[in-house]
Amino acid sequence: MEGSRGILIGGTIAMLVVGLLPAAIHPVSSATSTPTGLIVPLYSYPTNPAWSTLIREKLSYPNVPIIAIINPDSGPGKSLNPYYVLGIASLQKAGIVVVGYVPTGYASAKLKTVDASALEYKTWYNVNGIFFDQMSNSPNGASYYSTASQYVNSIGLNLTVGNPGTSVPPSYVGVVSILVIYENAGFPSVSTIASSTLGDSRSNFAAISYHVGLPSQSYLQSVAQYLSYVYFTSRQAPDPYSGLPSYLGSLMKELSSMDGTSTSTTGGTSVSANTEGFSFA
Repeated sequence: MEGSRGILIGGTIAMLVVGLLPAAIHPVSSATSTPTGLIVPLYSYPTNPAWSTLIREKLSYPNVPIIAIINPDSGPGKSLNPYYVLGIASLQKAGIVVVGYVPTGYASAKLKTVDASALEYKTWYNVNGIFFDQMSNSPNGASYYSTASQYVNSIGLNLTVGNPGTSVPPSYVGVVSILVIYENAGFPSVSTIASSTLGDSRSNFAAISYHVGLPSQSYLQSVAQYLSYVYFTSRQAPDPYSGLPSYLGSLMKELSSMDGTSTSTTGGTSVSANTEGFSFA
């Protein structure tokens, strides 16, 4: 997932090597045990209306978990930015989990550089976790991301998200908290998602689609058997993450209704995002 200032796709200021399983794979579960949430590449500046819009939608549908990926400058940047301090705190107050963007160069970036970025996110912005972009899906890369994830955990950040954007070998499952197994234009087929999750728990996986319309409820219910987080946007490459989709409210409503406890509030109740067992200070 490319970020800001020319290193990654569409960031503004700020942000197979696996055999396919049979197409007739059995669902992990006929019903999800926890709500399917949104994982949002929030690559705009904190003063952009996208930030307040996301907060408003979270408060309107508090049962929908949201992870926001923030990206000051293809990483944490060179120094603390007070606008990000305030913006991230506002997201978290609304119950949105925030992870900091770190490019890994498909396992070519030095681990000490990746670690330093993670520590800066923790020290400057008190994020909840780290998002490893440009994630390799080579079998040899699993140990690299395991080491990086262990360091992130050691500094008190319990959530790590890796983005290969495609299928990975079985050795990658569990290396990070969540794997983004699809990032591309168009809707992935349910069979593609099913085969890419390798029969493991949906809590391990997410998918991101751009240049798409609002997904149908039936499609969401189908992919939710395999994914704990999704994102859809009508925006297109080369800049699909500079803003939010126009149909965000409708998408949140669909996700909110899927666990059978559809709730829409206007009182602004602050809640903690569901992250399937991860705890945050």
